[in-house]
Amino acid sequence: MTKDEFIRVADRYAPGILLTYTYGNFLSRNIVRVSNRWKRDRHEYAHAMDAIGFGEVATQNTFYVRKPLASYLHDSTRVKLWIVPDLTGDTKAGILARIADELNAPWFRRMYDAPGLIGQWLGNTIGVGHKLNVPGIHYCSERTVRHWAA
Repeated sequence: MTKDEFIRVADRYAPGILLTYTYGNFLSRNIVRVSNRWKRDRHEYAHAMDAIGFGEVATQNTFYVRKPLASYLHDSTRVKLWIVPDLTGDTKAGILARIADELNAPWFRRMYDAPGLIGQWLGNTIGVGHKLNVPGIHYCSERTVRHWAA
């Protein structure tokens, strides 16, 4: 599938969830390694974000921001688009509204939860510390799932 075709599919079915893994990237490799520790199911992706349409994603980097989807579509990144093809208009609007609320939140609410990632590492490595985080801010998968939980 070409970049343009992938973007058209993501736009058509937005909102959706995008999962990525960047080959050769230290963070991607170690996030997957830590996520798979002591687990029976195997995780293959290191980053989660929301496909919001118009060729854009809402992604948790240092801050939760909008970025062009095309910036993730290159030879060194594996991308998976997860969609729900039969979402109702109200459900789509609710998900997109939750995403927009978080994108418009003050900068300190959009920060990356580095302690939360450390908590995930502790929990998966030694079995304790999973709840270590900064209340009210999130890392990528934690933030993405919040939009879809309802």
